[in-house]
Amino acid sequence: MPGADGQPLMAMYRSAWGAQHLEINAFVTGSGMNTRRLASEDRLDIDSADRLELNASNGPINIGNDADAQNINVGTSASARVITIGNDASTKADINALAIELDSGPGGIELNSSGGDVDIASGGGNVKLTGNQVRLTSQGDTADAISLRTSGGASETISLTNTMGTGEDAISITSAAGGIDIDAGATKDVNIAGGQIVLNSKDNSAQAISLRTNVGMSQGLRIT
Repeated sequence: MPGADGQPLMAMYRSAWGAQHLEINAFVTGSGMNTRRLASEDRLDIDSADRLELNASNGPINIGNDADAQNINVGTSASARVITIGNDASTKADINALAIELDSGPGGIELNSSGGDVDIASGGGNVKLTGNQVRLTSQGDTADAISLRTSGGASETISLTNTMGTGEDAISITSAAGGIDIDAGATKDVNIAGGQIVLNSKDNSAQAISLRTNVGMSQGLRIT
């Protein structure tokens, strides 16, 4: 039942199954019947016993796009429900805020990318990963499968520290099938210090342990 401009439009009709449908306060705010507004001066609840759909065929769907600083709550009740945002065919899901918080119970948090990168960046702050165990696992058969790299300036360092472990293997570096290459700059030291320094060879071969210099005539080898 149409109403005049700015007047409420009310309609009640009965479907083929006998259920009643009620539409109230659909105000005609533009010329003709092209623009309608569902408004309330107090609280407005929309409930459906079955599916509830909100779609727009010729424009965006805006929720909370006015200038009122009120919270937007989606799925905040205690019901054990699945909340889905977007589709595999969606081109982008953009989340912007001064702070973004992701919390999870025992199910955990999973980030998946089927073909592209997962980029975690902080413009001026730190990137912190904290957990019972922190594991980085590469699935690619490629060079630099796992790479830790700095590129900020001459004063940068990389620090690997175990503060509480007391075992002989408190820090363990293992190459199951290949070698281990420790390389420093030509004028810099490789410093190994500990209560005991043990070098063990696992290969029954000549030169199983080798200390060698091969750069110039002034080189020396000192064991004190």
